Amino acid sequence: MNEIASKNKLGFHVEIDIKGKGGHSSTPHKTRNPIIIGFEIINAINAKLAYQFDSFDEFTLVPTAFEAGTKENIIPEEAKIIYRGTFVKSSHSKILYDLISRTSEAISSLYDANALISFKNS
Repeated sequence: MNEIASKNKLGFHVEIDIKGKGGHSSTPHKTRNPIIIGFEIINAINAKLAYQFDSFDEFTLVPTAFEAGTKENIIPEEAKIIYRGTFVKSSHSKILYDLISRTSEAISSLYDANALISFKNS
């Protein structure tokens, strides 16, 4: 990539906070596990990205962090996914916003959970 194109890149930061229902690992059927929901959101977003953008577009979006729980025998109530990306075309921002919002909300609602999405362009 040339130096001019890299100077024109826009940064993209997304945080997806998943609110489920925690509980003890011996009774997972009584929970809405945000870890499972988060994994499904990541898989769905990554799969949809492959069909949303041309492979020649100067674009990246990758999950860079997944935070959930601190105890090995407790299913947490919340999980957080962090995505980072860059793109050149400003129209990609709207596409990403729609794709991430719809996917996260649809999957979390399947599990009777909530997803709060926070976007930041840089």
